[in-house]
Amino acid sequence: QENKILKSTYIIEDYESVLTSNGLKLEELTIGDELIFRKQGRAYILLKDIIWSDISGNPSLILLKGGHIIDGDGYTIDLTTNNTDGVFEAKGLEENRVVIKNIGILNGNVSEYNGYLTKRNSEYFDVENCYSTGNVTNRFSSCLIGAYNKNFTLNRCYTKGDVTVGYDPWNTGYGSALCAYASNGKIEIIDCYVKGDIRGAYNSGIISIGSLTQTDSTCLIKNTICYGEIAGYNNTGFVGTSCVRNNSELVIDGCLLLSNFRYYKSYDYNMM
Repeated sequence: QENKILKSTYIIEDYESVLTSNGLKLEELTIGDELIFRKQGRAYILLKDIIWSDISGNPSLILLKGGHIIDGDGYTIDLTTNNTDGVFEAKGLEENRVVIKNIGILNGNVSEYNGYLTKRNSEYFDVENCYSTGNVTNRFSSCLIGAYNKNFTLNRCYTKGDVTVGYDPWNTGYGSALCAYASNGKIEIIDCYVKGDIRGAYNSGIISIGSLTQTDSTCLIKNTICYGEIAGYNNTGFVGTSCVRNNSELVIDGCLLLSNFRYYKSYDYNMM
């Protein structure tokens, strides 16, 4: 079942503007003569379906700081013809997190170490009711959340794209659907699902975990379903992982793989 998008209202208050990577205010972005976001206090509400390359000023990224809220209001951002490092970079604070909700990211091509929704090294953010449709072919990248992201939650999100990360002799793999190369801190993925196939050289899965090595880091994956096939070798699986230590914890609870799982002893082109 596709996610149901819920409308939201926000308190009017003065709050620092969100900027794009080239210094434009988010509430001033336009396509033609039409605004595409409405600012409501700390929240920014998307006003319609948009094609990213049509935005005036050619922004490459939206920069979010602690307390900022992006509400897609059920609309989509289409990245057709775009190579992306992620639509958002989230730099929240432990006591003042970023929120991204109710938005779909369509098509595009995501670069190494990034996700379609968030750029690498984002932290302290919550994602709710979001999805993407683009495929992944670059190592350490994902359909949704970028590499080295930490202290984040995914709730009721899904991906439709296929993950196909082939062999190269250096740092191969780590392709994933929901999150690439998750890092330390507290990570929660709850009530999500993956529709596409995942085929990775190694350490690939619905989420790949690079290093839960910071003391007492946790990753909870709960009530999450993979409908596509998973195929690969060397730590590829429902969760692709290479390192969990120093009292850190990985918990998988109530999750399902509803298609085939093919595990290879060594790299085999047939798995791609």
